Amino acid sequence: MSYYKFQPYLCFNARCWWHTAQVGEAAQVDPDTSKAFIPVWSTVDSGDRDDGWVRCGRLPAYPEGDGVLCERFWFGVYRIGEQYVYDIRPAYSGRTLDLWPRLDRVLDSNVDGYLGLYAVPQDPYRWEQPTAPLWQVDGLDPERLTPGVRRFNLTLCNPSGKSVRRTEDFTRAYLNDWKGVRGLVTLEITEVPVPPHPRPQA
Repeated sequence: MSYYKFQPYLCFNARCWWHTAQVGEAAQVDPDTSKAFIPVWSTVDSGDRDDGWVRCGRLPAYPEGDGVLCERFWFGVYRIGEQYVYDIRPAYSGRTLDLWPRLDRVLDSNVDGYLGLYAVPQDPYRWEQPTAPLWQVDGLDPERLTPGVRRFNLTLCNPSGKSVRRTEDFTRAYLNDWKGVRGLVTLEITEVPVPPHPRPQA
């Protein structure tokens, strides 16, 4: 029997920004216009050298070629004791709503620590026993989320509990779980609750 309990009614989709220091939570703070906030995103099937890597920089208007811009992420919520952990994947939401199963990937990191969207582990439908990496979002209470709410000053940690950082490579920046600049994340909840992911085929 698994110690992890899947919480289907707490799952949500969200946009994500990175910032290097704590920011105020005043209503006038807008991550889309404030220079303190750096969008977190990725592309799928773009054909460029960064396809699938989790980027942390200026958001492109459109991905290259026939690629898909992933700017919203699905957070599958699990509970272990009093703690929540998250299976994070590209969200089927907005412009990507009807792209199943094209975005069937899961957030993980490689041997160099770079975060990316990788093939889903075997048997992703076994929610009682998670097969994907489970990330921590320190400071987030998934029981208190509604569409449109923003949660500031969160710490994203890998499954081992190490906080995620931002690292630059020439003119591009990425998320990495062992090197780079420490920082925090802000989430904007776009949908909650959402169906278990991946969305079953009709």
